[in-house]
Amino acid sequence: MGWVLAGCMALSATWVWGVFRRFAGMWQESYSARSRFGIWAGALAVCALSSQTLSLKGVRFSRDRIINELANNGAISFVAAAWTRHLDYAAFYRTIPLDEAYERTRRLLSEPEPLLLTMATTFAGG
Repeated sequence: MGWVLAGCMALSATWVWGVFRRFAGMWQESYSARSRFGIWAGALAVCALSSQTLSLKGVRFSRDRIINELANNGAISFVAAAWTRHLDYAAFYRTIPLDEAYERTRRLLSEPEPLLLTMATTFAGG
């Protein structure tokens, strides 16, 4: 295992050395605003075009939901959830039937002094 880490460190050090050597004078160059905007617009166009090739559906290679969730764990699954606003709520959170939820709510609200109100006056010093 140590040789893998040493190999990665050597490769990284060689890469950084090569980049610094190749692009040492990059920061001394001056570019016009038009040139900078062109580079920015080109990079934006490449991102926009390449985003069409990205699939946010995730990996599904097993019938087991837990294995698929572990396979999808990472930055891409976070971006996919944020982008699509999709979370399988029932798979991750326990719920109760709607009628039971309404019944519990009515019962809690009909109490003479609800617990939340008691806690609020305690915290407020009343």
